[in-house]
Amino acid sequence: MDENIEEIENKNSFRDTFSTAKRSMLFAYVNEKRLVVYTFLFSMILAAIVYIQAASFSVIVNEIIRMQSNGLGITRALIKQSVILGISFLIPAVLQNLQSKFMNELSVRISTHIELLQVDSYSSLDIGTIEGSEFQTKLQRASKWGTGSIWNVIFYSKNVFAGIAGFITSGVVLFLINPYLVVLAIIGAAPYYFIENAFGLKFFRIYHLWTDESRITSDRLGYFKDPKKLVEVILFNITKLFREEIKDNDNIFDNKVIDLAARQSFATFWADFLQVVCLFVAIIFVSIETIHGRLLLGSLFLAFTAYRGFVSTSQQFFTDFSRLEEQSRFAKRWFDIFDITSKIMTKPHALKPVWEKPPRIEFKNVSFAYPGTDKVILKNVSLVIEGGEKLAIVGQNGAGKTTFIKLLCRIYDPSEGAIVVDGIDLKDIDLDHWRQYLGVLFQDFSNYNMTIRESIAIAKPDEPIDDKKVEWAAEMTDASEFIKELPKQFNQLVWKSFKDGVELSKGQFQRMAVARIFYRDAAISILDEPTSAIDAVAEEKIFDVLEKQMKGKTVVLISHRFSTVKNADQIAVIEHGVLKEIGTHKILMAKKGRYEELFTMQANKYLENNE
Repeated sequence: MDENIEEIENKNSFRDTFSTAKRSMLFAYVNEKRLVVYTFLFSMILAAIVYIQAASFSVIVNEIIRMQSNGLGITRALIKQSVILGISFLIPAVLQNLQSKFMNELSVRISTHIELLQVDSYSSLDIGTIEGSEFQTKLQRASKWGTGSIWNVIFYSKNVFAGIAGFITSGVVLFLINPYLVVLAIIGAAPYYFIENAFGLKFFRIYHLWTDESRITSDRLGYFKDPKKLVEVILFNITKLFREEIKDNDNIFDNKVIDLAARQSFATFWADFLQVVCLFVAIIFVSIETIHGRLLLGSLFLAFTAYRGFVSTSQQFFTDFSRLEEQSRFAKRWFDIFDITSKIMTKPHALKPVWEKPPRIEFKNVSFAYPGTDKVILKNVSLVIEGGEKLAIVGQNGAGKTTFIKLLCRIYDPSEGAIVVDGIDLKDIDLDHWRQYLGVLFQDFSNYNMTIRESIAIAKPDEPIDDKKVEWAAEMTDASEFIKELPKQFNQLVWKSFKDGVELSKGQFQRMAVARIFYRDAAISILDEPTSAIDAVAEEKIFDVLEKQMKGKTVVLISHRFSTVKNADQIAVIEHGVLKEIGTHKILMAKKGRYEELFTMQANKYLENNE
């Protein structure tokens, strides 16, 4: 058995349900206090008032019988109970409309609050945690039922509160008539709770253990939803393979769910049978009581109504509570994710130094291994980047180059050693403050579904868009060439799935991404293969502009094209996580080491391709 399932089954289910329900309700109350109070209050009143109606009607019946027996006219008691009965029917008519209105509004608003909570939670985490298999597995398990499980917990909590109100009211009425009726009603209703609870846990277990297979199915379906991936699937005739995988996975899962649902239906049948038997016994009991004069006719009606109401309320209460437990199991998965804290955090009282010019950056014996692994990606790297210097990093794939810049951005912290900025350990600097000085372009950059002007200006999201600067940044990367050919130019929506939206080529997207770096105009610019999808002519222009426009600013550049790095102030060669060489192009070529070997190899290959 899966270890997590054993843990789930061994825990105090009621305690977990209460804890999750409490947290869900607190979340709703904090965000929508008025709606929560009104919705719960009205639900409880509506659940209890039906028994007030029945009690009032029974008094009216008994009073009419008394009047007929004694030859009386309309009495004050009859008028009083009639008024009470009328009001008891008027109140639900008003409250039901209000409750429906408040419930719909609460549902919509809570959905928005949950989405915002997701944004806040995910954005507060470090990349290492998000990329980790543990987080991804938790997210997949939570996502199986969606964040709607949190709303379901709130909904069923409301029903449970209403059930308690109805349960108490009907129970008191029934108890006053005869305590044995309460015992019969509980016996008839209790099995529903145990059935719902037992099978709810079994259903949860199926979904919980099916996480990996579900991820495979989602992945395969993704190839048919993404037009770019679908082209390759069709060309290589992969459809049949993926279809069979989806079919096999889903059939096994579906059969388990169908079989369990059939077993639950069978168990429910016997619960229904027991309930009918108990009802039959109750009817006989109250009938005998009425025949012997211990109950009046109105009281007989009240007894029957209260019994049926008590059984129905109890049954619904147990069902709702069981479903509350079931949904709490799924909602708890979301709260477990929301409770994850970032491993990369700003220290209390962190420093916020102000640099008028780019600071000096030093790597001191920096080593790094990704969390949860023993594989060392960087080993004892030591180097200095002077303020305003341009450092180029070269090396083969997997050498550790991207990891180097992730450490510089403090996406990760070194496993050993330290990164020092103007004599201050990077860990002691406020994280948001540090990143204000950075402009970063990773090889796997994001394409924003916005207008072109917005997509470039997003590099400074907290400032109003400077249209002149947007156009200048586009000009610096030659992006203006294709932008001016678009129907709406800088106001063109780059989102093909929307009306009037367009799709750009990978190279065009990359030019816009580089334009964001120019627009940001940061003290320290970090570029990871910024021109990998751009033609040689445009690439040369971009690097010429980089050299001219970023004088006096620090640039860290990763590139496989040695022609683009030879003008850097320093060139660092990293292999297998080790800093092999560092120096200017001239010094490294004269050294006849690894850099010279790689540079010559690439130059010769270029010459061969152009002969």
